[in-house]
Amino acid sequence: MPRVISLRNNSLSGSIPFEIGQLQFLQQLDLSINNFSRNIPDQVANLTKLERLELNSNRLSGEIPSSLSSLHFLSTFTVAYNNLEGPIPAGTQLQGFSVSAFEGNPKLCGAPLSNQCLPDADENENNQDLDDDEDQRLLGFCCPLLLKRTWRYAYFQLLDNIQFMVYLKWGRLRRRKAQGQVQVQVPSPSKSKSSKPDGETVSANRSEYANNSNSFMVPDNFQTTSLFNVPVNARCPEDEEILVCTD
Repeated sequence: MPRVISLRNNSLSGSIPFEIGQLQFLQQLDLSINNFSRNIPDQVANLTKLERLELNSNRLSGEIPSSLSSLHFLSTFTVAYNNLEGPIPAGTQLQGFSVSAFEGNPKLCGAPLSNQCLPDADENENNQDLDDDEDQRLLGFCCPLLLKRTWRYAYFQLLDNIQFMVYLKWGRLRRRKAQGQVQVQVPSPSKSKSSKPDGETVSANRSEYANNSNSFMVPDNFQTTSLFNVPVNARCPEDEEILVCTD
């Protein structure tokens, strides 16, 4: 198989044959200064050993195939003075060549050229259609609320209910968080469980309990006397019903 094909300045016309991609051992391809037209075939990317590709001074049109980025050994590349258009494939080694490799193509844009690529018109139309659809949805939602009073009341009532539910859930979370921060005092293990508290400790505990509760506390020095323990000296009359007789 040939490794070099040079057809420079031969007034050749027509399109570049896609069968050229079968010459996988080709290292140099020079088709410059001819009348080749139409697109650059994607099959050129199959020439992975290609080191030199010259397609300048023809009538090639269309975009530069992004598949040419697979030509890793390419050291010389030029497509100047054609009718190519569109962006130069970004993020590829093609952008590493000089401006002279792309000049003479007024509709070609992107680095390394100074021409900046404009947004696609179809993309702008799609974005405009999306904006129009959103406006129509919003208008279709708001019109019934403006015209129908009952729907308007129901809508705002729904918003109030949602706000109230969120407020309740937020309050519960705050209370749970506050309860989780309460520190429980654990008695010191230094004191034996079998030890009995002294009198002062009992009195202090009773005073603290009385202060912290509404219960009635009986003083320590209060002595109770049962009525049934008092001796009865008088005799009870037989005609009267008396439970207990005392002096």
